[in-house]
Amino acid sequence: MGKNLIIMVLSSLVVLEAGVIWQYQSRPINDIGPMMTATPTFQSFIGRAKRASVLSTLMSFKMEVMVHYMEQGEFPASASDIGLDMSELKSKEIAQVQIDHGRVIAIPAGYEQGWIGLFPTPTMGGRNIDWECKTNIESFSGGQCGFDAQAYSFLEPSFDCQQASSVVEEAICREDELMRIDQRLNDAYDSLLSRVPEQERTRIETEQLVWVKNREGSCSDEEGRDAISACIERMTKAREKALLESAQDELDRPG
Repeated sequence: MGKNLIIMVLSSLVVLEAGVIWQYQSRPINDIGPMMTATPTFQSFIGRAKRASVLSTLMSFKMEVMVHYMEQGEFPASASDIGLDMSELKSKEIAQVQIDHGRVIAIPAGYEQGWIGLFPTPTMGGRNIDWECKTNIESFSGGQCGFDAQAYSFLEPSFDCQQASSVVEEAICREDELMRIDQRLNDAYDSLLSRVPEQERTRIETEQLVWVKNREGSCSDEEGRDAISACIERMTKAREKALLESAQDELDRPG
């Protein structure tokens, strides 16, 4: 089956699902009762309307995941696997979206600790995919979207991607795998700082700042995105290893 045919079939499914959501959003005012903003009923309606808007945006990402699975036989580990740059997402309803091994997860705007996501499960020997909607936002739950109180750990680098200003920072914010590596580096750095004596922390902080500048200089000199990404991955993993070894040494130190 060619990619164009796959996209046509999946587009039909998306249009069908979008129609259901549009129908949800387009209910006449008379159908929802008195508009009393303080009532739980109205708050629940607002939550459902926001949920529908977020899900309609996630459907395009869901289709890309399905196409990748049908062509490659596996789910994409991150958005970069299917050629998507999530930093370009512009939506007043969504603060952040990530693709995590096929799962399409979003943080709706205004819900810092909240998430809503589409979770895939292959069926029929991998010839079909069932999707389940989950959320930890109570007002978003119900209908086709089940409530799941667990926290979802979103990828966060050691800096604010909204303020990214260097070649290395922009690359990390663009690629989920680099963001994972940077997150692990930050965890290793925090682990070491928590284990050393107070008088040693300034030295370690200075060493880390020097290393960050060296990484920026070395990787910025590379030509092309792939070369820059490979440089960042190589240097960051080496630094993470060194920090973890230092943290272990501190743990093993007598007394």
